Amino acid sequence: MNKSKVVSIFLALVAMIGLGSAGAYKYFADKKESNSASSQPAQANSSMAGMDMDNSMNSMTAELQKLRGDAFDEKFLSLMAEHHAGAVEMAGYVAFDAKHQELRTLGSAIKIDQQSEIEQMRAWTKQWGYTFTEPSQKAIAAMSKPLQGKTGDDLDKQFITDMSIHHIGAIEMAQLAITNAKQPELKNFANKIITAQTKELSDMNTWANQWGYQLEDNPNNPHSSM
Repeated sequence: MNKSKVVSIFLALVAMIGLGSAGAYKYFADKKESNSASSQPAQANSSMAGMDMDNSMNSMTAELQKLRGDAFDEKFLSLMAEHHAGAVEMAGYVAFDAKHQELRTLGSAIKIDQQSEIEQMRAWTKQWGYTFTEPSQKAIAAMSKPLQGKTGDDLDKQFITDMSIHHIGAIEMAQLAITNAKQPELKNFANKIITAQTKELSDMNTWANQWGYQLEDNPNNPHSSM
């Protein structure tokens, strides 16, 4: 996700939830422009996994931008289902194993809520006569790979970093649905995603501040190409 896109999402989200939560997006707006793999070889595997996740989300948005009406709705349902499946997988790492109860609660909620929404998207696909593409296991694995093997503060910090970026990707896709979708149910669903995930972004920023996580200087952050 390039910096101009992040800034655009940042501005839209600030308008939605007020300037008091602007700090939730400081990390993304202030991301350092370079963090080469050659200067940080120990982070190479994590960086590649994060870049895969960013590229996957960019690809999803790019696919949707050129579509309207039924074509948009059909593609959105499959892509958002895959995006949700990645979030469910990521949330599984913190639902029981996070250091902080707040993240265990959030992880459990994401698993329940977004799995339910995946089933709703499958049902809409069938109802509207669309073709549904099942989530790619490779894409799901790329989204969750940076969390593997981490515990304690390392796990919690990585989850907040990655899930925040993941949420911004979902919000960007949902914003397209508000303008490009045909079905009113999808427009309503998109608004629900924006509201819920904006709130979760704000919560994660608050917790990061409370727990002393400096995400902009997080050495575990794999999203060096942002």
